[in-house]
Amino acid sequence: MYEERHSIFSVKKVILAILIIVLIFFVLMWLFPTKGYLNNNEESTSVTKVFSENINLMKEAAISYYTDERLPQNTGDKEKMTLADMIDKHLVTELVDSNNEICNNDKSYVEVTKEENEYLMKINLSCNDKADYINTHMGSYTYCVGDICEKKNKLVESEEAKEVNNEVSTDNTNNSTSTSNSSTCEYVKTIATYGNYGSWSGWTKTKVTASNTRNVETKVVREQTGTNRKTYTTEARYAATKQTINGKTVYVCSSEYNNPGRYSSAVACKKTLKVYKDTPIYSDVTYYRYQDRSVNYQTVTKWASCNSNLVNQGYKKTGNSR
Repeated sequence: MYEERHSIFSVKKVILAILIIVLIFFVLMWLFPTKGYLNNNEESTSVTKVFSENINLMKEAAISYYTDERLPQNTGDKEKMTLADMIDKHLVTELVDSNNEICNNDKSYVEVTKEENEYLMKINLSCNDKADYINTHMGSYTYCVGDICEKKNKLVESEEAKEVNNEVSTDNTNNSTSTSNSSTCEYVKTIATYGNYGSWSGWTKTKVTASNTRNVETKVVREQTGTNRKTYTTEARYAATKQTINGKTVYVCSSEYNNPGRYSSAVACKKTLKVYKDTPIYSDVTYYRYQDRSVNYQTVTKWASCNSNLVNQGYKKTGNSR
């Protein structure tokens, strides 16, 4: 009996030891991930990092590109630019993902939508390892250095505004010998606001040039533009005139013919004639049609340091200072 109980107790001890070992194994697995898990985690981090850097490159390039004249003018209007367009404009170079594969230049794009008081910019990036998009708002805020800039959160906006307000004092420190740098100067810039395009005109051969207020379409038509005349010669034959002279019948060809004279028998009077043949000439003809839109101009005024780089962004210094 004692040996039987001892045997049962030994089996329980073995089972308990196995359970403890298994539990310790899982705890170690949880505390110390496997190499494969670490590699996967590192790979995921690399994908996210490269994708984030690429989409931010697109965003910054687009913000620099979309100045006032390139932005949609009316609420609800959109302006779209693919990554291929951005590369063609030398705004960015080709973007590659974490596997060094080129991202899709046609499916990746930037789209700007005009809202009531600001702009919504959507940046969509499509790569083999990841595809996603971000949205950001843009507008003409007090802390913008250029025409427009990206909207900041309240904390950042406050700091940016403070930095702009302190710009004059910074200029004073760097340029203490210049009295003009101790004040804020007025800058003005004329901005054009465009209306919607009107109806298309009729097609015309008169050349029309596109402009900011005129959209032009062309078409090429193959049509006859003239003739080419060729001259040929041929010999015509006419019956000689029958006459009776001194009781004899003669056949006469007058001097207008090539064989003038009197003949005792019927002959054909010969004459050389010129024959003209016209062949058509075809050419490509360009036709034009156009549609116009109205434009309104408004003056934007900004106050900034008298050494501000606003002059590089199309602003003019008025000479007024405060």
